[in-house]
Amino acid sequence: MFLQSLSNYSVVFSITTEGSDMNQLYQAEGFYNFKELCCAVLHQDLAAADDTLERQSSFLFAQGSCPVEAMRIFLTSMNRSIYNYLLYAQDLSLHKCCFQNLCLSHACRSKEEFFSAARQMIRNYCQQFQSPDGYSCHVMRAKEYIEENLAEPLRLSQVAQQIHISTSHLSELFTKCTGTSFSNYVKQRRLERANQLLLCTQATIQDVALSCGFSTPAYFSTVFTKWSGMSPRQYRAKRQSNQTA
Repeated sequence: MFLQSLSNYSVVFSITTEGSDMNQLYQAEGFYNFKELCCAVLHQDLAAADDTLERQSSFLFAQGSCPVEAMRIFLTSMNRSIYNYLLYAQDLSLHKCCFQNLCLSHACRSKEEFFSAARQMIRNYCQQFQSPDGYSCHVMRAKEYIEENLAEPLRLSQVAQQIHISTSHLSELFTKCTGTSFSNYVKQRRLERANQLLLCTQATIQDVALSCGFSTPAYFSTVFTKWSGMSPRQYRAKRQSNQTA
């Protein structure tokens, strides 16, 4: 892959900088660093992505026109860079999206088509971060991590680090997609699991508390009582008596 990138780079360089000085060589070298654009796509920030695209592609059109082959190579490199970045950063294999974008890059024949294709490619990737029910992919991954670690202390910064986005961005997405804050969601899931364990197992109150991430049985009892109107022990006894009645 690295050798292929070098090959692509040499083609663009030979097309766009023939007869130019070494300064233009270094400009072209920076031209293949798509990290900023990849980060914008990862955060679904279309405004930042479009701005980065404009700046990065300005080299292509510095002389007013650009060979079609150079535009296609730029789009292909951009497409592969975003695909690989999302694959390794988010463990998302968006191969179908990558192929669709490859078709767009091959159809490019003019400056207008270049920008139209590039913006559409960016949006195609951003759309992959939405599940069928409208939940952000980041929030879905955060919820999976929460479920797997409910017995452990859970901090927003810790979960954000696990799914490779900023704390502030996860907080914003979580509230937008779930209608509640991260901390409230975690507390609700702890209580719902505790409720299930109280009704379906013979685990002690202490074991239920610890397995659901509450620091002490006393704290668990306080939070559970506020949530259900009864202490954990009263709640279990009442539900069991209702089932046997």
